[in-house]
Amino acid sequence: MTSAHDALDQAARLQAHRGGQIRHLKRIFAPEESRCLCLFESSGTGVIRAGTDAAHFPLANVVAVMSSRPSSDSATTTGEK
Repeated sequence: MTSAHDALDQAARLQAHRGGQIRHLKRIFAPEESRCLCLFESSGTGVIRAGTDAAHFPLANVVAVMSSRPSSDSATTTGEK
């Protein structure tokens, strides 16, 4: 797992050096399915693909995602009066 993490960090550094906006944030591994989810912050999916290909760490799929957190006042409570 460490070598994969190092390869992804190297990919991000290589693309950043070439002017791409990319940062490797996290890698989540699901051993029962032999799959991992790699999370990057980037200016686009092409930058990620180019970086991982150059680092010889090919990814099966690269997709753009969005993340959000619920606000603290969005929680609802139900009570009887």
